[in-house]
Amino acid sequence: MYDARDFLREIKASARSEREESKPCDVLQGTVLSASPLTIQISSKIILDEDFLIVPQHLTNYKVPVDVDWETKSKGGGSAEAAFASHTHDIKGTFQMTIRNALKEDDTVLLLRQNGGQNFIVLDRIGD
Repeated sequence: MYDARDFLREIKASARSEREESKPCDVLQGTVLSASPLTIQISSKIILDEDFLIVPQHLTNYKVPVDVDWETKSKGGGSAEAAFASHTHDIKGTFQMTIRNALKEDDTVLLLRQNGGQNFIVLDRIGD
């Protein structure tokens, strides 16, 4: 038989559930345990693997086209030979450059948990 305490407990549980469902996301801090495959620990009991992580491009190694217009200068090597004399080189054009910014072991990261707790978006690194 239910009494007033049971009824109150049910109301509190329902209100707590409603609050949790109305939160669009949670912000969490985690530590990268492994870079490949990527695993991030967010508590002593919860370790997330790649299946649950959404990692933006800026936290990976990726290639971008870069337009350059550089001039190099050499002071020369002190030799009398022409090949070692002072000279310049122009470097112009569009080149593919690799940005090496992938997450590494022991990185501390900021995560956003999507509503429902199934996916976590890695927002950025924290600190160095």
